[in-house]
Amino acid sequence: MSVPAASDRLLDVRGLTCRYARRRFPLVFGTEVVRAVDDVSLSIGRGEIVGLVGESGCGKSTLAKALLGLGAFEAGRMAFDGSDLRVPLARRPRDLLRRIQYVFQDPLGALDPRRPVLYQVAEPLHVHGLAKGGDAVRRARSVLRDVSLGPEVEPKFPHELSGGQRQRVVIARALVLEPELLICDEPVSALDVSIQAQVINLLRDLRDRHGLTILFISHDLAVVRHLSDRVVVMYLGRFCEVGPAERVFTAPRHPYTKALISAIPPAHPREARAPMRLSGEAPKPCQPPSGCRLHPRCPDREDVCARTAPSLEPAGAAPHRVACHVALRMGDGGC
Repeated sequence: MSVPAASDRLLDVRGLTCRYARRRFPLVFGTEVVRAVDDVSLSIGRGEIVGLVGESGCGKSTLAKALLGLGAFEAGRMAFDGSDLRVPLARRPRDLLRRIQYVFQDPLGALDPRRPVLYQVAEPLHVHGLAKGGDAVRRARSVLRDVSLGPEVEPKFPHELSGGQRQRVVIARALVLEPELLICDEPVSALDVSIQAQVINLLRDLRDRHGLTILFISHDLAVVRHLSDRVVVMYLGRFCEVGPAERVFTAPRHPYTKALISAIPPAHPREARAPMRLSGEAPKPCQPPSGCRLHPRCPDREDVCARTAPSLEPAGAAPHRVACHVALRMGDGGC
């Protein structure tokens, strides 16, 4: 899937920068400023599933919280279907809150342990004034069926459900408001493989049936490849590669993307391959290196990589973009 045209964009982010001060032992170390998201731009079209991948601490969740109005941002523009998302959460119109929903990483922590499932799925309808009483119950039951949960789970409490059932309840609670954008932050990381597959297939089916737009955040590339139309790879607060999922996985251009993909376990032992290793440890987010942020660890680095930060530029086919001096200089042959 190509980059969405302006008329088809549901979410449009331009030059977003988020930073926060980390005061750890301030009398000794002072205050550290972390640029968790540094000048990133992203557009998501209606009905598109975009996978945002990267290792822990790269800024994925910070980006999601900025979109939701839960985190402070320093600069940039964020728009949802023409509505300005720079407005804090408490000042956003209720209709805008309804149209963007969030699926948490920990479903047990996201659910009220003292309320049964049916109550928790119906509650958002009461909060937003969309339905009450029997009408809210009927709509909640319909959404629970959409996520393949039967009537037997309705009177149960979260601790009585399996991990997969709890995640489906969280998804149902988000879907009952009929959102247009669903932000999923590591929704399957705590589930076993068979349950992961059920949830992933459910999200794709919901997109196909309801035209739902999904931003899927994960560090599991195998899951992202199965679900996403387009993939965004993030490293230390910046995007390093963006493109159609199949092209990024079959012909990655950025060294960091190559290292991530080479670490995916093969489906069969005979397909075993030597992983591409990056040297050293990832730099501290509060002390990013100059130039390309990967250059201290990159096996293909050149002098220019330490001096100048690369920008995302088209690499081969137009929708595929990469931020790498060496890859762009070598063209389709990669680096």
